[in-house]
Amino acid sequence: MEKKKELELVIPKMKINRNDNLELREKILKMISKEREMLGINKSTF
Repeated sequence: MEKKKELELVIPKMKINRNDNLELREKILKMISKEREMLGINKSTF
């Protein structure tokens, strides 16, 4: 393996398809924290 003086960063080309619907997302956002907790939905999920 040869040493290089330059750093080369490559960003992978990825496409992520979302399969959530807007209605469901809005419903989760409107829930109070206790409701989300009971369903096992973490704060970081939304």
